[in-house]
This record gives sequence, structure tokens and C-alpha cells, in this order.
Amino acid sequence: MGSIDEALDHYINHYENNTMEAWGPALEEREIEVISFDEQALANFEESVAGPAAEAWIEDMGNRGLPAQDLYDFATDTLAEIKGGS
Repeated sequence: MGSIDEALDHYINHYENNTMEAWGPALEEREIEVISFDEQALANFEESVAGPAAEAWIEDMGNRGLPAQDLYDFATDTLAEIKGGS
């Protein structure tokens, strides 16, 4: 657990400085439009798509004997902390 912050920092740094550094120009060269979503659009997506998909995954994995709700809660809580700290 103590290495989570370091791993996330490494992942974000790699994504921003390697992946997007290479893909950014490639997208422009191919005239691929980069889009972003406002908070309301993301909330609508979460409510109509992500929420039901998560519920189905939790039920399916729970039926297989995995601690699905705990895993889901851990992942979403960790992401919320990261978003709040950004």
C-alpha cells in the first residue's frame, strides 16, 4: 500500500511525458479531434452507463466469490482521493 502514490506518480508521468508526447502529434497529423467532457456530461455518463455496468460487475464477481464491492469501493475511493488532491 505504501507504494501506491509512487506508482501513480510514475504512471501519470509516463502517460504525460511519453505516451501523449508521442501520440499528441500523431493525432494532429491524422486530423483526429481530441475531445473532452465537462463535469455534467461525465456525471450523466456515470449515472446512465458506468453505474449500471459497475453494479453488474459487482454482482457477477460477487457471485464468483470475489470481494467485488470491497474492490470497487477501494478503487473508487482511491480515485476520488487522487482527484481531490490534484
